[in-house]
Amino acid sequence: MTAVFCCAGITGCSNDDPAIPLPPPTLEEGEKNEITLKDENYNKYIGNDVIGEGIANYYLVLSSTECKLDERGFPMPVADGDMLVIDLYATPSTGEKITIPEGSYRIGFKQNPFTFNIDNTMVIRNREAKLQYEAVTGGTVTVTNDASGNSNMDCELELANGTIVYYHFAGSPEFEDITDTWGAESTLKVDMIDTKFTDVQAFYYGNMFETATGNFMVYFYTDGFADDMQKEGSMLALCLFSNLANNPVQAKIEDGEYKVVPLTEGYGPTFTLMGGIPINGTPFGTYALKVDADGYSGTGFIDSGVVKVSRETNTNNYTFEYELLTDNKKKVSGSITKELIIEDMSDDGGDAFISNLEEDINTNLPEVQEATWTWKGTITGADNKQLDLWSVWLQASQGDAMVFEFATDLGLNGQIPDGTYTTDTHSWAERFTTSTAVAGYLWDGAPRGCWYLHFREEEGDYFHMDINAPAIEEGKVTVQKQADGNFKFEWNFIDDAPGKHKITGNWTGPLRAYNPDIDGEKVLFGKHCPTLTDWSLVQDKLNEKAIKLNRYNIKH
Repeated sequence: MTAVFCCAGITGCSNDDPAIPLPPPTLEEGEKNEITLKDENYNKYIGNDVIGEGIANYYLVLSSTECKLDERGFPMPVADGDMLVIDLYATPSTGEKITIPEGSYRIGFKQNPFTFNIDNTMVIRNREAKLQYEAVTGGTVTVTNDASGNSNMDCELELANGTIVYYHFAGSPEFEDITDTWGAESTLKVDMIDTKFTDVQAFYYGNMFETATGNFMVYFYTDGFADDMQKEGSMLALCLFSNLANNPVQAKIEDGEYKVVPLTEGYGPTFTLMGGIPINGTPFGTYALKVDADGYSGTGFIDSGVVKVSRETNTNNYTFEYELLTDNKKKVSGSITKELIIEDMSDDGGDAFISNLEEDINTNLPEVQEATWTWKGTITGADNKQLDLWSVWLQASQGDAMVFEFATDLGLNGQIPDGTYTTDTHSWAERFTTSTAVAGYLWDGAPRGCWYLHFREEEGDYFHMDINAPAIEEGKVTVQKQADGNFKFEWNFIDDAPGKHKITGNWTGPLRAYNPDIDGEKVLFGKHCPTLTDWSLVQDKLNEKAIKLNRYNIKH
């Protein structure tokens, strides 16, 4: 349960002092040195089969002394005594009150009931204001419950140093149910509503993310927080994608409603915000930061919500109305009106577009014998309807190629229904319907959506593509299944170049599932064309962007 208190982080922060030996207890024959623990009210519960079918997680912090949260938000004993952190897995609690199921718990894994995970189970001792960390390597935990719901817990645990410790707890532990926020990266503990931001920084990064859209970073700070982010204060960072600026030094954020796109669903379409995430310990994307009076610093990574942007005519005065939600369900909302002096950090150089067409194209596909389809992921479209995304490829080993991406009802296995599919230049998943053809865009440098491509002779792969153009404006493709089972595709697209070149053509033939054993990587660009869920493929690219942001010493 690393997302709760990051126990691995606790053990990693242990004192360098050698372990402090405990004085041997004076015991009567047959007596054991048992320590009584009490509930510290830091317990967490995850149910609803999130961990696994029929499995729930009970994460307890019990102590013989007072505990408080440290500056990282971890509970620690603040006076002499023992604190036990124990990570139990059992069947879900069924009553109104969360109760630990009766049974004997032994070392195991989270997929198995009546086990405890030793990676997240430990003893933390305070001895004369020094913390001593002890890993648990074995033992048993026995739980019995009485009719009123109180639990008796007896722990016989073997520590890494070879000693046996005995703990007893009696009572009714209180659990915070974090089922809906399990896995959250955020440490923000409170909502941030109508925060009074006084200072602002704004930067234009242009096409840094290679998405053919303009990236803006806007940072709002409470008074003085930009100069000293260790003191009490707050900050909100917005990572917006708007239209590319033909003159970067005069870049403007377009008026409109910007929707948060979680990073697991990609990034970069116009009128969106990149969701927040930590990269190498640094917040990235859209996030909030709050330092309270006690010095606790909480970060909220935004994974849903909208920001409405409007600019006063002929001025640089912008209004941002925001309704955002972090991944641990904390609200970040309010309204800000500020003058934005947007500093150009881009290196685009002139008009920015992807297409390198110089004339209209009537595609020629005589060598394409059959089309291949592949599933790209499931998304939530318009009216909260679940849709599948399918890519269809018309590609031989050389020459012209066309790529289409369609939104369909679930479970059609690539059998694209007859009809006319139209592109939406915003590429918002929440706008997609069963008549959407996804406009072309780049994700991590690779094509997604609808594209025209041309490959050099005998080099039909991603690295030898000499002509390319995304189909983005006023585009449509008609699909019709023929009586013999073949499919007819007819398309009429416009690229993103200043000349607005037409991309037209048609093709008829069989449609089958992509098979890597037959087609090889080159047919679908292999790893160079990630699916919506291939998050690992964009990690390196995002790291590069984080490094560039930090290079300019932006305060975030």
